[in-house]
Amino acid sequence: METLKQNILPYLKTDFEKDLLEAALKNLNDTGNKLRLDNFAYAAREFTRHYLKRLAPDSEVLNAPWFRPNDPEKPKAITLDQRIRYAIQGYLSDDFRENVLKVDLDEVSKNLKKSTLSDFQKLDKDQQRETLSILKDSGASVRQLQRLTGLGRGFIQRLNP
Repeated sequence: METLKQNILPYLKTDFEKDLLEAALKNLNDTGNKLRLDNFAYAAREFTRHYLKRLAPDSEVLNAPWFRPNDPEKPKAITLDQRIRYAIQGYLSDDFRENVLKVDLDEVSKNLKKSTLSDFQKLDKDQQRETLSILKDSGASVRQLQRLTGLGRGFIQRLNP
């Protein structure tokens, strides 16, 4: 956990961002709290939202030449995809991003928003069992593990306590 934190910290600019990261990790380590995974997910979402808002401020995104409102009734509403796009390409044209930078925005956006479910399911079965055992021993409920992994209740319940 400390390595993860040390890898992220150099990218954070404000004390608030650092505090959000710290709070998210504390939630994850709070083994006495049965809602710790839910609290961690909430804190991690807020951290990501705040970080992206710094990388892609409203005024900059709204003025980007490629910006088009998704909802005509809310012309200043900015979507997560638009923030990600601005963080990657700023005011650069789509042609420059695609042909010079060779960045597939759809792929990047999909990967940034991808759930931990698909990442977990890519692990081999032994790594899945070990991870589940650690989470279960730390107080995660069967229901929380089901939502996190997509695995069935019976499989999770049969794990060694």
